[in-house]
This record gives sequence, structure tokens and C-alpha cells, in this order.
Amino acid sequence: MADRGQDYKTTVKCDCGECEIVLYGKPVYPNGNYCCCNDCRQSAQYLEKQGGRKELKEPAKAVWYPNDIDVVKENFYAFKLRDKTITTKVACKKCHNLIFAQNDFYQGNVTCVYYKTVNVSPMPNEAKSCAVFCTSEFPPTYPKIKMPEGKIAFQCEKFFVDGKPTEGLMEFLMKAFSKKVENPKGSTNGCQIVEKLKSDVVVLNLEPLKDF
Repeated sequence: MADRGQDYKTTVKCDCGECEIVLYGKPVYPNGNYCCCNDCRQSAQYLEKQGGRKELKEPAKAVWYPNDIDVVKENFYAFKLRDKTITTKVACKKCHNLIFAQNDFYQGNVTCVYYKTVNVSPMPNEAKSCAVFCTSEFPPTYPKIKMPEGKIAFQCEKFFVDGKPTEGLMEFLMKAFSKKVENPKGSTNGCQIVEKLKSDVVVLNLEPLKDF
């Protein structure tokens, strides 16, 4: 995991000002990353329909931080695309900005912020042309990434940077996800926030790989 630093803090604040969190520690990978999966796309569509930001012109831009959080203001709700999905996303009840996402795969060690769906300060380094998941059903504005013949969706074995495969990023992130946050400064973490919202989680039960 990247050196957290004693004083490195990131503020995540929604457009209406009713939700604000502070994340302690530098991003576990210095650059943001495009996520082209249909789940991120469906989440963006859902939030847009509720009145949130219009963020469908390009893939989601994700950045991972140590799971070490202080909640400054909260008017949260949590939602899942499907009952059995392992990702829970937390948004503002009023403006429907996406605050963060928590995935069981992270083992409680990191939390994910989609930094074009909410106000983030300081901003992470801009995403390059990296794909976490790829799909053959890109909206026309998405960067084009060639798919194996007959594939609808698959998890990349490699990431793509500036259109060229690059080794090592997946391995780097896996190592970051497997390390525990040491000496947390914050009063809570993403898992605990999701647990508090558990009884009221909105389950959308959308069909995978389809728009709605």
C-alpha cells in the first residue's frame, strides 16, 4: 500500500453539501482508473435518473483509498444493483451524488471513490486509458478497446494504458487490497457505514448486461 503519510487527507463532498467524508491516506495507486463494467454504467444511469450528475459520456473513473474515514455530514442511502452482488454503493439522498463504493473483494482494506460523480479534494492523478472490466457494449463515447471474438464481458488479465496492454497494475492493486489499514486515524470505515445502512439498502434487481 502507498505510504499513507501522517497528514494526507482527501475530502469527498456532494453537490448539495449534505454529505461529506474525510479519507485518510494517499490513494493506493497514484492514478485514477477507468472502469468500463456494465455495473458501473448501470449505477451511473440509475443515479442520473434520480437527479444525479450526468456522467455517461465516458467510463467511471475510480480511485482506491485506505478504508479509513471520518464522516463530517451524512444523509446517505445505500443501493445494490442486484441482491447477490458484492458491491454496495453509498450516495446522497438529496442530490444523488455517489460518495463511495464498498466491495467484499476489498476485504475491508480499501474503499472506492468515483471521482467524477462527487467533489474530491485534492483530486487524484487523472485516469489513463485503463480498463478494469471490458465490455463489447460500450456507449459510442467510450474509448474503444478490442474484445476477443464472441465475448460480451470479461475481466481483463491486463490493464490498458494509452491503448497498450501494461503488466503489473492488477498485481499491484491485489497486493494493496490484501493489506490491512494500520493505525487508522478516522472514526469509521466504509464497511461500518454500509453496515449501519444495511436494513434500508435499496436493491434494484436489474438484469445484468442490459440498459434500463
